[in-house]
Amino acid sequence: MPPDVSKSLGIQGIPPKPVAWIWPGHIPTGRLSLIDGDPGAGKSLLTLDLAARLTAARPFPDGYCPPEPASVLLLPGGEDDLEDTICPRLAAAGADFAHAHLWDSNRLEPPVFPAACTHLQRTIDATRSRLVLFDPFFAFLGPDIGSLNDLMIRRALAPLARVAAATGAAFLLIRHLGKGTVGKAACIRGLGSMAILGAMRTAFLVAADPCDPGRRVLACTKNNLAPFPPSLAFRFANADTDTACIDWLGPVNLTADDLVQFRHRRGEAVPRAIRFLQERLQPGWVARHFLLEQAAAAGITFRTLERAKAELGILSQQRRENGRNVWYWRMPTA
Repeated sequence: MPPDVSKSLGIQGIPPKPVAWIWPGHIPTGRLSLIDGDPGAGKSLLTLDLAARLTAARPFPDGYCPPEPASVLLLPGGEDDLEDTICPRLAAAGADFAHAHLWDSNRLEPPVFPAACTHLQRTIDATRSRLVLFDPFFAFLGPDIGSLNDLMIRRALAPLARVAAATGAAFLLIRHLGKGTVGKAACIRGLGSMAILGAMRTAFLVAADPCDPGRRVLACTKNNLAPFPPSLAFRFANADTDTACIDWLGPVNLTADDLVQFRHRRGEAVPRAIRFLQERLQPGWVARHFLLEQAAAAGITFRTLERAKAELGILSQQRRENGRNVWYWRMPTA
């Protein structure tokens, strides 16, 4: 009779352990999770919204309410400024700053992983952080780590996963989508090696609603620990100010693949762009570069936006700001 392999490996008698969650069905504790999206899609604003809710024990977008406030550790990678963007947006989202912590602000450069894992674990323990945000994740990889090299990525992420497990903190990594991936499945559109997604226990995509360019959707692309949660829609509030925040709109019947593979019917592009401009230009003068970024995230091309601008009779004005010319658009007055 062959030996009982399970007994020799010590598997027998190990009790099952339920999964613990920061946000049930979305962000597990002690594990790595991922949020993908194009620039301007709202990834950073969304993660700050979630962090603020956790620090103040406020309900999450699906109604789940944390039992008590919990600390959050922010690792900004330099894309957003702390003073004029991150802190004002946390405040606008209702964060309790007593539970919001920053990676050693005396260090001018972001930490490099996996080399900084020991210091990271000490910082998490000292702050008792339950959620750690890496935004964007690639800012924290050393120059010797090839983002497309599976082996290098695994060796970089494995120590991070061990720190997450040891501290019980949820690690949420932010990543941009790759160029040339349009039309591919949502789960493979992110930058870098597929080993990145492989290391994640849950992953999500943030993208524009193809039927409503002013609306964004958070949709699941991977969940190894629970069924896929419903996709959730949101809009930006005060999007062109330092107090930008998120208005959650509830569940929508769109998958991540719907968001990246949707094809508009012929002849619909300009009407969509018109609706986009009508919504965005209600407050008055709006910077053109902001409109172009938001339009690109919504899948509206520059040429289509220009056609919509002409049909609406949009007014334009150039201003001199910080040594450069900046164009602004607004709706025509009645």
